Amino acid sequence: MKNLLLIATIIGLSACASDPVLYGPQEQSRDLYDSDVDGVINARDNCAQTQDQAVTDNDGCPAATNIPHADVRVIDFGFDKDTLTPQEQVKVIELAEDMKQNTQTQLYLIGDTSVEGTDEYNRKLAQRRVKTVTDILIANGVNSSRFQTETYEYPIHMPKNLAGRDTRLIAILSIPDSTGYQKQWQLYGN
Repeated sequence: MKNLLLIATIIGLSACASDPVLYGPQEQSRDLYDSDVDGVINARDNCAQTQDQAVTDNDGCPAATNIPHADVRVIDFGFDKDTLTPQEQVKVIELAEDMKQNTQTQLYLIGDTSVEGTDEYNRKLAQRRVKTVTDILIANGVNSSRFQTETYEYPIHMPKNLAGRDTRLIAILSIPDSTGYQKQWQLYGN
């Protein structure tokens, strides 16, 4: 009796298509490809030419964002000096001219020193160097509300490639009008 039940179950489970045309290969009704490789299929993609690696919404459109552009300039001071050579003064004057032309820029000035001397002496020297540069900027028409100052002890805006003590002042212009696209984070990318 068990064998008969097993045969009936196997026969009951085997099914063949009664109409092979109905169940054969079908034409694809939607474009399921992702031509611009943004993670959204072409059938739903409203922005067919998404920039490479851009973060997209559900419609495949990239998220526009203002990405400030940083223009880093190094102003060199002589060893144990808080005055500038004429060449370095020209750099600061050019910086002031750039700021006057680009009225939305913000400037971060980071006073730095070499490692010789006590921390207290070097902190005061870094502050005097910052003051030297800010005085030149103000004298050349830059409003003091457009810049922030830091010293080497707490360099919030210091670029990693310039980290380390030296006899200089770092000026970082942050230009906010650079529009770009937010990029996706990826394990193997930059």
